[in-house]
Amino acid sequence: MSKSTSVRKFGISAVALAMLATVGFTPIASAADPVEENPATFSIVPKGINYQSDKLRPEKAERSQETIQKLSKYGFETKTNSTRCGTAPKLDERDKTRMIETWNAIRSMAGVPTLVGAPSNDARWRGAQEGAFSMSISGTISHGLDPAKDFKCRTPGGVEATGSSNIAAGHYGPADVLIDYMHDYGHPSVGHRLNMLNPAIKKTTFGVVNKVSTLGTLPGAADLDYSVPFKNPVFWPAPGYIPKNLMTSGWSISTKSGWDATGLKMNQPTSLKELSGNSFRTVAVNQKEAKPIDSQYMSSASSQVSHVRTEALRLPEKLNTDIVKTFLAKFPTNKGTFVYPVKVFENLKTFEAPKWHVGYKRAADNLKFHLRATPGTQVRAFVKRGAKGDWELLTKLGKEADQWLKVTTYSDRPDFNLDLNGYGLKAGDLVKLVAENDLGMHDRGIVLVQPREVVLVTSNWKGKSNFKDLAPKDLFYSEINEAKVNGITTGYPDKTFRPLANVERLAVMAFLYRMAGSPEVKLPNTSPFADVPRNSPWFKAIYWGYSNKITTGWVRNGKRYFEPRSPIARNAMAAFMFRFAKQFPNRVQPEMVTLPFLKTTPSRLKDISGDYFINQIRWLERAKITTGFADKGNTRTYRPLEPVHRDAMIAFLYRLQRNHLKDNKVVTIK
Repeated sequence: MSKSTSVRKFGISAVALAMLATVGFTPIASAADPVEENPATFSIVPKGINYQSDKLRPEKAERSQETIQKLSKYGFETKTNSTRCGTAPKLDERDKTRMIETWNAIRSMAGVPTLVGAPSNDARWRGAQEGAFSMSISGTISHGLDPAKDFKCRTPGGVEATGSSNIAAGHYGPADVLIDYMHDYGHPSVGHRLNMLNPAIKKTTFGVVNKVSTLGTLPGAADLDYSVPFKNPVFWPAPGYIPKNLMTSGWSISTKSGWDATGLKMNQPTSLKELSGNSFRTVAVNQKEAKPIDSQYMSSASSQVSHVRTEALRLPEKLNTDIVKTFLAKFPTNKGTFVYPVKVFENLKTFEAPKWHVGYKRAADNLKFHLRATPGTQVRAFVKRGAKGDWELLTKLGKEADQWLKVTTYSDRPDFNLDLNGYGLKAGDLVKLVAENDLGMHDRGIVLVQPREVVLVTSNWKGKSNFKDLAPKDLFYSEINEAKVNGITTGYPDKTFRPLANVERLAVMAFLYRMAGSPEVKLPNTSPFADVPRNSPWFKAIYWGYSNKITTGWVRNGKRYFEPRSPIARNAMAAFMFRFAKQFPNRVQPEMVTLPFLKTTPSRLKDISGDYFINQIRWLERAKITTGFADKGNTRTYRPLEPVHRDAMIAFLYRLQRNHLKDNKVVTIK
């Protein structure tokens, strides 16, 4: 056994550089379980991929919350004012009970067996106290009380105890010192942690004197029994719910006899993704830091510290009550892939089996489904495209989805709204919702995603005409008057609107600029257009359109032109309006840019095939901003190269701002 000869002053934990013999490793089966057809019982072992995730016992929410309470409950009781050799105090029974209880709480989270204290008449208890007492009155700590000259009241029992224990000083109580051992700050071997989580430890002894502790974890201070093999590696952080103060800086995997002996190696980079509610993020990991423990510190390389670092998780400084951050970790090895969730929390109060509350929802919440459950509940959503074929899991894990645990997300709070917008669902799809936690599972049945309709909005102006050439009988009379009142158009100085005149390109840009709220514009020293000088009264609006990528103009002979006085063609008008809606979505009705779940129908416009702006014209048609012209034989045309009249332009802008998707209901099929 290698020992550290360095001496540490109080307030800093000494690193226990000692051999850890941990768990036995059972190779992963060569054949994975098949995927079951019923999503309600969907296996976490995807077809054709070797996972051992189903063999890892995740920590339950309520038990993990109880652990937090244990970890913050006690301080050390054993104290002494004596500095005379031979007067090491007897370990207070309360410290003995609390240390074992707190230690077992942490071991339980890692899925390893609990341990007990050695019989009270075991001489190793006295040796542990003598070691703690020597370090306490000497004001320094070291394994084996080495060098001897630095330690007062040095005894053979104290030397033996400190040489085979985790040792530390300056801690308030059991939780304080054990959490510090788990973190093992600054050392790649994380030896303290691995010793604490050794499944082979059956009985232990330890000492506490004036906040100096010796925690027996190795032969000589503890009894280890390898006769019963431990099937799985020990992971930390462990699967399931983990208190935030136990999220150690470096993650570790440990086995019984070392990586070389088992032939188990991490042969691919670790992957880590955050799936917290409706937030999804790939966590950056340092691929260079994964390595086995150096035999300089361990007589047998029994663990591997991974390249996952807690700081990469970007956890908030404080997590509010009932908020859970879930990270899905994938550790590929040459013997199979381990995939499991780590659910980080600070305080939990809600422990409930999942319950979906879908019912009938209006369009604003059309694809947001409410779940009530313990935060950190696994959520899966399945889709049957067009109500045909096989169920397909909805996931945002990207191209790696087939290599990951099959999950849509994990709830991050007790009342969670699953937002399925953005998952590519279409009208006519069937959706199945499944939520599962350690208290139960709820399968909500099937939700039919209905087609939606665009509502064409028209104006009903009741006031007098604002223009002398506009009468109530005129087409778009109401829309034009509303545009005047709302500052979109001013008309001409002679108080006319000239509805049937062609609308010029500069006027269209002015209309859109005003619809955007006439924002401030930082003007350049030179105009980007050769035919729009800086002193033009239209320069600000036209440059605004250019800077927001609503217009590009034309480039001829190395110069860019806008052609402000040219009538705007109907296809260019469609392009301007679509770009405006994308750039300023808050100036149009919600969802009008993407038009989700709108039933796809063939275009009725027979003359747009091959047009440069066919997609923009098609969007204009689907949004019911244009219907085109009725021609002979029940056909319609758009006439993309014809100019737009001023009255029609105002009508198009009115619909752009006010057309919206109809509030359909979601139909739930029991």
